[in-house]
Amino acid sequence: MRRLQGSGLVENEIRVLRAARDLHATRERWSIAELLRRLADDDPTRKLMNEATAYRIAGRFGDKGWLGNAWRLPDDDTERPRREYWLTEAGLSAASDADSRAGVGDGPDFAKVHSATSI
Repeated sequence: MRRLQGSGLVENEIRVLRAARDLHATRERWSIAELLRRLADDDPTRKLMNEATAYRIAGRFGDKGWLGNAWRLPDDDTERPRREYWLTEAGLSAASDADSRAGVGDGPDFAKVHSATSI
């Protein structure tokens, strides 16, 4: 995917930012599995994202200070530890900036990424 002019984000990154913002509104922390469910539920075109892509994007956003993360230890031996994520204030700002730069409102239409027609 090519980066959107001016935003420095590709379509999947914008989708993750918007889904993280939506999850942030309903809960403090969430897992990648919950993020993927949110992406699938909210995207009318049902463009699925694999876990590896979501984890890579979460890692990049963590490096930028947009996402925080920590391990959640299980309450008992029947569960495994899992990594939980949350959107920081900088991440909320980045989500708003990405929407405004891409000309995207709060609706389901995501920014379109166009491939180069000439090299």
